[in-house]
Amino acid sequence: MGMFDYKNYSSNEAAKLVEDISLLSAYTNSFKIGGFIPGVDVLNTVGKLTGDLLTSEVNLRIPDGWTELTASDIGLSNDAVDNSGFFTIPSFFTGTIFEGPQAKVFGQYNEAGELVRINFDVAGTNGLADIIDYTNLNSREGVELFEPILKVVQEFAESNGLQGSDV
Repeated sequence: MGMFDYKNYSSNEAAKLVEDISLLSAYTNSFKIGGFIPGVDVLNTVGKLTGDLLTSEVNLRIPDGWTELTASDIGLSNDAVDNSGFFTIPSFFTGTIFEGPQAKVFGQYNEAGELVRINFDVAGTNGLADIIDYTNLNSREGVELFEPILKVVQEFAESNGLQGSDV
């Protein structure tokens, strides 16, 4: 069994999926640093300036075939997204006083324009409240705060003929 044996995918298909998901995660986690620094642009520029100094190319982006889904795409009002462009999740400790966990949702479409896969990506620690909130995730405290957005993503997936394995 190879490292990329997954479902009925060929090794190349599974490796491509891992690459895409890695790119989406890196994009989400660097999108806005501190809520206002355009991290993707800054890091891509630094990568270009350093040339061969870094061991791997810096190319933060949404992979081909994927698109960022907006609040209206998944049936929510625009107030579900903060000023930084993230779906907001209340903080376990501070509620909505300070930004809590943030997420982005991406859809992958086939050549016919049909939605075939969804990626729900939570930004890592990109705000001070996150540090406090994330101390409880190992014990699953606060996980219920993700349920409303996950329910919306589930309903969006189902309305497009997708199942849990497609998310």
